[in-house]
Amino acid sequence: MVFGYNAFAERSTYSVSVMAIQASQAVVWDSSTIRRLMLEHPRLALNVIEMVIDRLVDFEDHYGQRATLPAAQRIARTLAQLASRIGTNTKPNGAILIRELSTRDLADLSGTTIYTVSRVLSDWQRRSIIKKDRKRIIIFDQAHFSRAT
Repeated sequence: MVFGYNAFAERSTYSVSVMAIQASQAVVWDSSTIRRLMLEHPRLALNVIEMVIDRLVDFEDHYGQRATLPAAQRIARTLAQLASRIGTNTKPNGAILIRELSTRDLADLSGTTIYTVSRVLSDWQRRSIIKKDRKRIIIFDQAHFSRAT
C-alpha cells in the first residue's frame, strides 16, 4: 500500500490519513529522497505514475457511482470491495469478516450519511445478509454483494 502521494509533489499538507488495521510497518521517505530515487531508477518513476493513474481511475469510478447509483447499491459495492481487499474468511460457514470498519468509515467510503448506512445495515442484518457489531461486519450472503458490483 502506498500513501502520502503528496510527497511526490513536495506539498507540505496532506489530504488523507492512514490507519493500519493489523500490525504493519511503513517505509518513510522524504520528498527529496523520493525524487532522487525516481531520477536514479526510471522504473520506480513509471511505477509511481501507474499507481497514481490507478488511484485516479478509482476516484473517477467512485464519483461516477456517487452520481448515478442509489445509496444501498453504493454501500453494497463498498462492502464487496472491502471484503475482497481486507476481508477474512471465517470457518466453517465461509462468511467474510471485515474488521475495524465504523459506520462513519463506511458512509465516507460509499458517499452517503451515517444514518443511511445505519438504516441499510439494519435492514440487511434483519434479513440475515450481514451481522454488524462494534467496528465489525460479517457478511453471510456474499451473493447479495456480488450482484451489486
